[in-house]
Amino acid sequence: MSISSTTKPAPKADTTQALPAAWGDTSAREALALEKAEYLGEYQLRLHFRDGHAQSVDFQPCLSASSHPDVRKYLDKERFVQYAVQHGDLVWGDYEMLFPLADLYRGEVQ
Repeated sequence: MSISSTTKPAPKADTTQALPAAWGDTSAREALALEKAEYLGEYQLRLHFRDGHAQSVDFQPCLSASSHPDVRKYLDKERFVQYAVQHGDLVWGDYEMLFPLADLYRGEVQ
């Protein structure tokens, strides 16, 4: 009988913006909701959260990678810039496109 050992790859370093510890708490999510968004150019927005955190997000890779027509239509910059902050969320159209707050807070949209 032989025993083989396997080497597990080292975990990847987490280079993302850490979320506040209480993020899972409903009241914490409300406190950290999106307050405003500023258009920076191209497909980039600067997002400002209620806790004072600000994050720049480039939506172009996500929009370009999607094959869904309801997402791809926002590659039209005239449509892209028609975003709104509603009830702490960043939305386009009648909630046609939106992203989880946790992803926006970290600056990672997929």
